[in-house]
Amino acid sequence: MVMAVVCDGSKWEQILSAKEQETGSRQQKATEDELIKARELNVKLFSVARKQLQMSNDETDLSLLAAALRRLQSLPMLQIEGAVYDGTTGYRAASKMQKWQIVFLRASQVYRTVMLAIARSGVAIGKLHIYKTSRRCSVPIWEIDGLMPMLNGRNSINAGKGIKTLSLSCSTDFEGLSYEQVNHVGVARLLQQLPHLETLELHLYNTYHRSDNTYHRSDEGDYAKILTHIAQMVRLPALRHVSLGGVSCKQCDLIGFLKAHQTPLQTLSLRQITLVDRGWPRIFEQLCTMPNLQNVKLDTLYGTDNGKTLHLGPKSRPSRRGGLRNAQDESYWEGLESGSQCVPCLDGTLMFARKFTRDEFLRERFQFAKGPQQRTMGSAAAYRRHQNRRREFGPP
Repeated sequence: MVMAVVCDGSKWEQILSAKEQETGSRQQKATEDELIKARELNVKLFSVARKQLQMSNDETDLSLLAAALRRLQSLPMLQIEGAVYDGTTGYRAASKMQKWQIVFLRASQVYRTVMLAIARSGVAIGKLHIYKTSRRCSVPIWEIDGLMPMLNGRNSINAGKGIKTLSLSCSTDFEGLSYEQVNHVGVARLLQQLPHLETLELHLYNTYHRSDNTYHRSDEGDYAKILTHIAQMVRLPALRHVSLGGVSCKQCDLIGFLKAHQTPLQTLSLRQITLVDRGWPRIFEQLCTMPNLQNVKLDTLYGTDNGKTLHLGPKSRPSRRGGLRNAQDESYWEGLESGSQCVPCLDGTLMFARKFTRDEFLRERFQFAKGPQQRTMGSAAAYRRHQNRRREFGPP
């Protein structure tokens, strides 16, 4: 595992700040021992931070990592994750860093170093996980775009042939780059270098708040272009498992991607997906035509209906008198309505997530009941859902 570590001196600053706050009419000063510890900690943090900055530009570090990978020749898995080091309690999750932009910049630096090292070494990697489990730690999409011209060498192409699983967490822009500087084609070009890919997990972290309509622009800078390029450029004949999370896309692009992988695809997960045009019915029709699709997971789907979450409740639930075959059926329907995939609203229950087997979606054909108005009741379940979504998909 490769860790993208960020130094965080805020904890000790808080200690010193608390010591120097006025207590009543007099100001309580930090003791001499505390000041010495603070200076020592600052030196320690500066040393680690300096090494981090050198890693992004030091050819020696890149060469050493490439040489180490070349000596290994093959790796079953390479995982890149993020962490925060505060000098007192050790390493913590990257999501604990208050200045989240620093985490993303560090994630970008480490991504660049590792990918260039892989390209130089030609090492055979089976699974490549890039910030798969780290919350609020992703590679800015412009970094992926900008690095791809440097990953077209023979060793890079050879390394890509061995990768069968890719988990990639990328993020929207947060540095104020003009949209003309990036075209969001980097992810598609990266996938083109993985011809034997079997499992794809693509996650997009939104750094914009919902009130900022930049995230949903329909022009050339729209992040829906990520899937547009994938649908147009990528053909993966061995792709069997796909998970998309946090992605905005056009209806035609998602259908095009599904059609391009209609034969091999076996499992599909769509989480926190926003359609920027039209609706979901045609996509569901496409899913029903896929010959080898066995399992589908839908979770928090947005359409063009004023940003409302698509209600996934069954269109017709058999009554106790009219059609339930046995107690198992009754338990199944009650479980759907009372599980963690539902939140109570003023006029009903919103079912925002649901799993389907092949028999289930062929029988129901993704026909759902009319949902509630989604005025939530302020329940604990609704609050937990909101917090969990924000941690995983943003905004920070």
